[in-house]
Amino acid sequence: MNDAATEAPRSYLVVRNPAARRAPSTAALTSAIARLRQAGHDIDVHSTSRQGEATAVAREAAARGVFAVLACGGDGTVREVVEGLAHTSTALGVLPAGTANVWAHEARIPLSLGPALALAVRGRRVLIDTGLVNGHRFLLMCSAGLDASTVHAMEGSRAKRNFGRVAYAFEGVRRAAQTPGQAATIEVDGAPLERDLLMAVAGNSRLFGMVAQVTSRAVVDDGLLDLCLISADRTDTPARRLAVAWAALRGGLPHLADRGRPGIDYVRAERVRIDARAPLDVQADGDWIGQTPVTIEADAASLWVLVPPGPNPLWTG
Repeated sequence: MNDAATEAPRSYLVVRNPAARRAPSTAALTSAIARLRQAGHDIDVHSTSRQGEATAVAREAAARGVFAVLACGGDGTVREVVEGLAHTSTALGVLPAGTANVWAHEARIPLSLGPALALAVRGRRVLIDTGLVNGHRFLLMCSAGLDASTVHAMEGSRAKRNFGRVAYAFEGVRRAAQTPGQAATIEVDGAPLERDLLMAVAGNSRLFGMVAQVTSRAVVDDGLLDLCLISADRTDTPARRLAVAWAALRGGLPHLADRGRPGIDYVRAERVRIDARAPLDVQADGDWIGQTPVTIEADAASLWVLVPPGPNPLWTG
């Protein structure tokens, strides 16, 4: 479902995270916004100073009837804004300024400030799903296990800020080589599975950390989450883990599951619950949020987003 956004004057709020890895300077943002203000658009800017502030600011803007809130930061900032806009008529726009900018890449939003601002004015509105994990909302995906432990280890680190995705990849490979599977029960729409779990990914979208497509069949407006489980088994070796990683990079994990590859499950579900014998780290859209047990649910048709005109395999409309 979608409707066209016109170039008629609208009201916008830019929520800027000044701590984002590629946050534009105040001067650059002011200059870019000035051109749109001259065209008659009402655009305000709010710079955040603490975690969670973007959610409150976005919620207040939606209550005032602002046409769109533009998240200027990384995927964590986007997630906070999504939390404040879900189930309102105010749309999410994105001015990419983070480490990975996964939603921007998937939605084909320009990475440069000027073009991304222009898109917010002349793009179209699409109604999509979001996800919920223990009450935390996410736009992209939620994972438990290896990936989430890497996110937890990298939080606030100098390596993350200096080296971005390379630092994540290095830490992830190191952990993948050393981490055993953890006995876990995964309930998929009420049906239980028992696995020695390495990693579970519940994807609303496809890209995973900008390096892989773990949930490569996901679409954001089907009312479901794509769940990929990667487990250890009797054939588990470093070579097998490398093969699985290579398949993930190429978007091939669903095909391995279709062929009955041991240790790979790929299903679609409305609700997933994960409980492990030893607690597993959990992350949502790149932010560590705690440990298992968790309940992950699809929240259908819960968010309006601003996207470029034209088709995108990520949504059906």
